[in-house]
Amino acid sequence: SEAELALTLPPLKARQFLHSRGYARYALSFVFQQNPLLIPLSARPGKAPELKEGWGYISLSHCEDALLIGWSNYNLGVDIERKDRFLKAREIANRFFSAKEINYLAKLNSETINDEVLKLLTTKEAAIKWQRGSMAKDLCAWECNLKDQQAYHNKSKEMINASSLEYKNWYIGVASKININTTLKIFNE
Repeated sequence: SEAELALTLPPLKARQFLHSRGYARYALSFVFQQNPLLIPLSARPGKAPELKEGWGYISLSHCEDALLIGWSNYNLGVDIERKDRFLKAREIANRFFSAKEINYLAKLNSETINDEVLKLLTTKEAAIKWQRGSMAKDLCAWECNLKDQQAYHNKSKEMINASSLEYKNWYIGVASKININTTLKIFNE
């Protein structure tokens, strides 16, 4: 059970694990008009969450003060980051981004580069989640074009729809093979 799995995690990770799975079931209970405890979600630590066949696709992401639950009838990936998260933006770009992305960022001033790198990172992580890949293997492989809302995997040659959204204090990345039509439903505690 998830409660037993949570006991194997450090306290903060256990809390995040149980919180995200509980809220995923809660949110999906509205979609399916079903008791949250009956939502067939499998979401082991470190693995991509899955729903039983016929229930659609789910993707989860969290940051220090938000949980993002993405659901669709089609495979998707989502990621969320705080807009005020500070990064060593140019270092990250030079290490993990493509030549086209670095060229795009080179034209920006120091006041906007952190935001653009965060947008690219959330979009890339959403693409990796869509792919069921790994950050270690696939971060450098995905190339994102925020203007055209597309991401390209330079090894598999896969092209998908991928975009970065802004909502209040967060950047949200969404990736899917289908055209992206996002609907934000907010559930407050």
